[in-house]
Amino acid sequence: MKRASGFQLRLLAVAVLPVVLFALLLSMLWVNWLNRELAEAEHKRAEAVARQLAVASEFHLFSGNREALELLARMVVASEPGLRSVAVLDADGRTLAHAEPAIRGAGQGVGQPHPPSAANAVMVAIEGRVLAFDALLPGEEVADPEARLGFVRVELDHADLDAKRVRIVWVAFGLVLLSILVGGILAAWVSREVTGPINRIAGVVRQIGRGELDARVEVDSGCVLYELETGINDMAEQVAMNQDELQRRVAEATHELNAQKLAAEREARIDSLTGLFNRRAFMEKAEEEIHRASRYHGQLALVMVDLDHFKQINDSYGHPVGDRVLIALANVLNASKREIDFLGRLGGEEFALLMPGTDVPEAVAASERMRLAIEAMRVEAGDLTLRCTASFGVTGYARGDLAVRDLLIRADTALYRAKSEGRNRVEWDLALAPGAGVR
Repeated sequence: MKRASGFQLRLLAVAVLPVVLFALLLSMLWVNWLNRELAEAEHKRAEAVARQLAVASEFHLFSGNREALELLARMVVASEPGLRSVAVLDADGRTLAHAEPAIRGAGQGVGQPHPPSAANAVMVAIEGRVLAFDALLPGEEVADPEARLGFVRVELDHADLDAKRVRIVWVAFGLVLLSILVGGILAAWVSREVTGPINRIAGVVRQIGRGELDARVEVDSGCVLYELETGINDMAEQVAMNQDELQRRVAEATHELNAQKLAAEREARIDSLTGLFNRRAFMEKAEEEIHRASRYHGQLALVMVDLDHFKQINDSYGHPVGDRVLIALANVLNASKREIDFLGRLGGEEFALLMPGTDVPEAVAASERMRLAIEAMRVEAGDLTLRCTASFGVTGYARGDLAVRDLLIRADTALYRAKSEGRNRVEWDLALAPGAGVR
């Protein structure tokens, strides 16, 4: 609000200052012109009075009638206001008649003359006139420079002129004040018409800066800043659209990034060949299940599966065929397990199955069914049809187990025994024999 008030004051100053300067300049020129006109008019009046008196005094000066000259001088002073003195001089400049108006004022008596001022005096020569005759023109009087009789001296009293000048100055001062008042009123109106919309626009801009993108300027079609108001609203609309578009793109990018993250995490946990969980994912899941079994005294079985004679398949038919065999084995195991079981490929031709809530006898029975399914499996490789078998090692969670490594060691031992005893069979941890349950 203080900034708006300061701006309004500066706007007022900018609007009023030229008006004041123009009014002062115009008033000075007007006063100067009037003073010259008044001075010139007074001088011309004094000169006219002097000429009239010179014409009237010619005969009396020629005849030497000083009383008549005095009377004429007094009559002129009495009839023409604004004269300080009137004098009739002879050709040598000696005063023959002199008259001054009576002065009534402090320190001066009636009839006291003004002190003469040569600067205010007008001198007019009294010329002798002769008759000129011409054969073609009627006779007329002409001035004879050789017959100059004297002079009329009229001295002006500038008191009235000074009073007029003072009145002119006061009028000019009043006009300046009036122009300032009118200019101030107009400037205040213009300032209000400009600062009001600017304040509204500034408020909306502050709102948009705070994130209130629905803020808009109340548009007035008659406002001097109508174009700016509509421009600000258009800009706000564009900003809101850009913000919505930006949020949409951010949301899309975030969704895509999350999808890529999940895909990357899934790929990091999935075996690329078989589509089963890899060793890392299987070990993480096994640790969770062991902790759960330990906490709730539950049952947990671990089955290890190894494809028999897989190296011979690779050596005889090539790795592409070997990969097809591994994929077929993974499909059979995946189709044979329960939904809650967790199947993973530990590496090469070795697979592992985690069976929560299952004891060793149940795991052995499930492994036997999977062994038979693998034995019945056929893998087509061009003109070849391959048959495969697998060996199984089964163990279960024991209360002393602290990590999945304990179960893997026992299951691997049972698997080794299955292979050493002829392959294509299911062996289990002897400490957890079928029917004995979990210790």
